[in-house]
Amino acid sequence: MELTVPLVDYIKSLECINKILDIDKNNVLAVILECCIHHYHLGGINEDLFNKLNLIRTNDNDVLSMIKYIMSLYYEDLDINKQKELLEQSICLCNDYVTNYEELGNIYIIQGDLDKGKKLIKKAYDNIKLVYNEEELCDFTDVNEYINEHVKGIHLSWINKERIRELLN
Repeated sequence: MELTVPLVDYIKSLECINKILDIDKNNVLAVILECCIHHYHLGGINEDLFNKLNLIRTNDNDVLSMIKYIMSLYYEDLDINKQKELLEQSICLCNDYVTNYEELGNIYIIQGDLDKGKKLIKKAYDNIKLVYNEEELCDFTDVNEYINEHVKGIHLSWINKERIRELLN
């Protein structure tokens, strides 16, 4: 399943995900990928996807952190306080990711709390584990790699690492 340019096929990817969920309706990675496709490529997470995330039951804090982060994306344009609450929950569940800290930091900066926002952005920057250089090709057919970049944010291109670093200035 390819979800990144130049081999993008969202429709086929969603068809594959639906087949997985027909076999195993509790497949957390499939639900996470479905939400990513909708958020990054098809206009956002709708209420049905939000509810699907809300129904997931697991004791794995890493997975719960990803779910809370993705749920926060649903509230991006609806309720900033609910978004902040979910991002804070995500961070409490797993403080090793980049995306949850970066999003929460940006909210605080927008709200005028520059010190708190920059501290959160710094933590996001410090959590980056792997940076791809210009020549390096990433295997975006690897589900775990896709999640590491798009959900956790711990693997990034050098351009995205630089983008986060610039937020600290």
